[in-house]
Amino acid sequence: MAGPARTPRPSRTARPSRGDQPSMQELIRLRRGDGFIGRRAERTAFRDNFATDPGDPEHRFLFHVHGAAGIGKTSLVRQFEATAREEGAVTAYVDDTVHSVLDAMEAVSGQFARQGRPLKDFDKLLSRYRQRRHEADSATAARAEAEAEAEAGAQDGGPAHAPPPPPPAAASRAVAQAGLAGLELLPGIGTLAARAADPEQLAHGMDRWRAALSARLRSQEDVQLVLSPLPALTPVFLAGLRDVAARVPWLALFFDTYERTGPLLDTWLRDVMVSDRYGAMPANLVVTLSGQPPPDPACWGNDADFVTELPLELFTEDEARQLLAAKGVTDERVIDVVLQLSGRLPVLTSMLAGTRPDRPEDIGDPSGTAVERFLKWVTDPVRRGAALAGALPPELDEDVFRTVADAEAADLYGWLRRLPFVRDRSGRCQYHDVVRATMLRVQRNQSPRRWRELHARLAEFWAERRTETERTRGTGSSLWSPWADERWRAYRRDETYHLLCADPAGALPQALRDAVDALDESVTVARGWAETLVRAGRDADSEQVRDWGVRLREPLLDADAHTGTGTGSATARLRACGLLLGGRAPLDAYGQTLALTVCGSARVEAGDHEGGLAELDRAVALAGSVGGSADSSALVRAHRARGDAHRGLDRFEDATADFNAALALLDESAEPVRVAGTLEDRALAYGSVNRFEDALADLTRSLELVPDDSWTLGQRGLCLERLDRLDEALADLNRALDLSPDLTWALVVRADVYRQQHRMEEALADFDRACGEGQAAWALACRGDTYVALGRDEEALRDFDHALRLDPADFTALVWRARLHLRAGRTEPALCDFDRALELAPRNAWVRSARGEAYRLLRRYDDALRDFDASLGLSPHSAYVLGSRGQAYRALERYEDALADFDAALALEPGTEWVLEERAEAHRMTDRFAAALADCDAALALDPENPRAWRVRARVLRETGRLRESLDCWDRVVASQPEDGTAWAGRADTLLLAGEPDRATADFDRAIALDGADTDDLVGRARCHRAAGRREAARADLERARALAGTGRDGRAAVVELEAGLLEAALPEPEPEPEPEPEPEPERAEDRTAGQAARERWERLADLPDPAGPDERLTPLETHAIRLLARAALADWTTADALLTELLARDPYWELLTECVHSLRVLARAPGGARDRCDALADRAAARLAAGWPDADRAYLGAGGHRTRVD
Repeated sequence: MAGPARTPRPSRTARPSRGDQPSMQELIRLRRGDGFIGRRAERTAFRDNFATDPGDPEHRFLFHVHGAAGIGKTSLVRQFEATAREEGAVTAYVDDTVHSVLDAMEAVSGQFARQGRPLKDFDKLLSRYRQRRHEADSATAARAEAEAEAEAGAQDGGPAHAPPPPPPAAASRAVAQAGLAGLELLPGIGTLAARAADPEQLAHGMDRWRAALSARLRSQEDVQLVLSPLPALTPVFLAGLRDVAARVPWLALFFDTYERTGPLLDTWLRDVMVSDRYGAMPANLVVTLSGQPPPDPACWGNDADFVTELPLELFTEDEARQLLAAKGVTDERVIDVVLQLSGRLPVLTSMLAGTRPDRPEDIGDPSGTAVERFLKWVTDPVRRGAALAGALPPELDEDVFRTVADAEAADLYGWLRRLPFVRDRSGRCQYHDVVRATMLRVQRNQSPRRWRELHARLAEFWAERRTETERTRGTGSSLWSPWADERWRAYRRDETYHLLCADPAGALPQALRDAVDALDESVTVARGWAETLVRAGRDADSEQVRDWGVRLREPLLDADAHTGTGTGSATARLRACGLLLGGRAPLDAYGQTLALTVCGSARVEAGDHEGGLAELDRAVALAGSVGGSADSSALVRAHRARGDAHRGLDRFEDATADFNAALALLDESAEPVRVAGTLEDRALAYGSVNRFEDALADLTRSLELVPDDSWTLGQRGLCLERLDRLDEALADLNRALDLSPDLTWALVVRADVYRQQHRMEEALADFDRACGEGQAAWALACRGDTYVALGRDEEALRDFDHALRLDPADFTALVWRARLHLRAGRTEPALCDFDRALELAPRNAWVRSARGEAYRLLRRYDDALRDFDASLGLSPHSAYVLGSRGQAYRALERYEDALADFDAALALEPGTEWVLEERAEAHRMTDRFAAALADCDAALALDPENPRAWRVRARVLRETGRLRESLDCWDRVVASQPEDGTAWAGRADTLLLAGEPDRATADFDRAIALDGADTDDLVGRARCHRAAGRREAARADLERARALAGTGRDGRAAVVELEAGLLEAALPEPEPEPEPEPEPEPERAEDRTAGQAARERWERLADLPDPAGPDERLTPLETHAIRLLARAALADWTTADALLTELLARDPYWELLTECVHSLRVLARAPGGARDRCDALADRAAARLAAGWPDADRAYLGAGGHRTRVD
């Protein structure tokens, strides 16, 4: 917009000139404005606009105030006008007293003139137009009279038919069809008639009028002025505005009741503000529109960027109270009634406060007055009736409207949608709350009978829609629950609302029974149901219905319950059900049973398991004692709920019994869907105890009753996956996802099947898809677990972190992340995650066992056993946890306990490879070699390439003297695990026993290169060097081993010291060449020191204590053997003989006894040793070897080793 430079703003305290003197009315409005209530934000926005320059992008040229009738639009616009005056603006206020654009411009000009700023040129041209128009009207009237007389004469004696008039001129036809502004200025054509008349008739009328004007008026300019006044008058009007704007700070135009004048002014006003069609508009002009509807998008849609909308809402309670206080209404009882009746609508609040009532009974009902105000412009009784009828439903579409409207109004829905107090939402409509409330009160009070009839008619309409939904949706899925179906729920809600409005007392019992079903579904659904009761009670003026709605709503509004799930939700549902059971609700036996059922389930969910089961027991007992089909249905629900509770508590036998009882009450032919759903419940219980075959049978039968149910297909796919029938599982999951592509949990299960089939790309693709389709947290966690399997730990950690940000209560993701932390050596965060998971799921057996497994890996075996015990207390039939506890027992050398757990695990799940391996190792460590080999063979029958089974088998064969067979096993282990140093070391030990020290040395070299220097490997290689006569190399390895083992008295240091002693005994220093005997010299101190050190070493070994626990490197039997060798080295023959006798009595295994024999032979040949005595001990031991293992391979070298566990 163009405009002159701004002039300085006049002082607000300066005395105005005579032309600016306000009138009495304006002064009164200004004084009242000082006490204006509310609308602070709108008033501030309007006032602050005058502080910005028109060139500032923040400046606003057009405000549009809109809201329902009585919302206070006119009051606010008048306040705006006063504000503009304060800012030095020349203002004009236009309302529905104008009937054309010319009227509006004339009104503005007149008000500007009264403020001393006349639009002289416009007024002059307008006056000329009025004069010429009067002349034209007179000429047209005379012409019409002459034509009428001529037609009458023709009828009296003229031709039978007058010739038809010539067709209208093209220009006239175009003008008429375009409906240009100003067309209503034709003589005899009003505003509405001009818009409704036939364009052909209008075109003929324009031709006649044009002819009359040309004959009457002297200039063509005057003809155009009369024919098209807007193009002539508007530019002059804008020029006048520009002239005034150049001399004052601001201009402000206000167009009120714009819902009436907008159709006349919208296009013209948009053109003068946005286009250059009529000339420039001054930039310091601010326009305000005020009407019920928002801006018409057809007119202002392309220019919405410069329209500032100010939608008005009801008064806040504080604002309403402020208004009442200003009117002198202070009694709290009166205030409450006024707030209720007025709905905080400003006009009604002010109207009721204006009577200054002292008591509630002094207040009248303003509904009739309000309705008259809302329907002020609707004079047709059919339309008024339609508008009132449309208020009855809380929300309506065309079908609902036709149901409630009278027959003659059935086609008025399009008109209804355009009413200013109706909000149109894509074809569905809602009345403004206050408008609807007042209309409802009027109808309820005027004709109670018609009120009941119309609500009953609407209830029947919604019942039909609900029934149709049950027919179409209720037969397609075994899991379909009406209360979980949003559409069914909406139909039931609307049906119940209208039933309560028609007959509050009669409909309340069923509404409360439905409230129990809503509570069973979720807190969110129940809260919506309570709101329905509150609304129906308020609209029907039933205190009883409203009170029940308020009472039920209160516990459901707690902050903790808003999520609809979790402990807060359960507590809220429990409190609400308690109100129904203890608050004298009109519930029958069926309703009470349902309430008890919901109470019980909520208690279990909240953690009160025993209390919840007691409630469910009461529900079962109540339903079973009454009988009847309805109560049989309630009994089925109670059994299923109790079964779910038992299943959640891992009481699977009790759960199965309840589901069996429910199935016994159901008739497959009459209720196939409920039977199918109960079969699925039982299948879940079977699956929880790994009875997958039984679960599969139930799911298959369910699918026979309700074919192609996607959820059941997905569950059967999961069941087949657990049975390792992966191809069948994949077929079911594919079908489920074909039927329901949004069944994202099935995507995750299918991804897991792909993962087991090593189809990793397809697995990740499914996980990626699931992450974006509503299962983000779970899918992210599962994808992270897949990344772990692929060794992509960083990506896995990102997924776990992201999943836990989305769902911090996902204990599964916490456990998986904890395992990843543990694998990476991050012990503290791992244990923190495990602890948090247990806080979230304290009764989850899997979480408890997962932490137990972590403790086992950290060698905190006592902590591990506590967790395993707790897990088995919750789920005693878990083969995995039994096997894991057996591992902990084996690590603690509690072999009998370990074997008992392994046996129990294999009884539950025969053929579990890792448990067979573990039991084989426990058998080996307890010298049950035949049983150990049998378990190894069983594991290898399942997987011939199982490296761990081959490893255990290799050790058993070596310990029983079958060295060649053992070496064959070690060859397979080394071939399958070439990067595992322990495999090379195991074969090296066996090669050494078989008399191949050089090959053994090479294997030890490889083991040390792969895994780094280890005490056992260094000592083993030192034995190889001793056997090959490499004394210095042996000493070097022993020095490195001693540095690693330390100087303590544990098993690790004892092994090093034993080998050092045997090395000194087996490889004395080489004797020098013979020389002439020198003079005898005294014994050297260093010789005495070396001998003393050797003796002290043997003395330490002789007193070696028994192992303190499983972390020691030696077994008790190995410790006993070391003490025997040390006593023999010290020549303590009596003790050595006793120790050998005790050792033989303990039935040592072949390898240990062989080591003793060879070590005694080494000591027998040591310098200064008592050969006969050592050989005698060795012979005794060798005799036992020959008797106990007659078929054993020959051992060529005893290296003094110790038994190593396979971990």
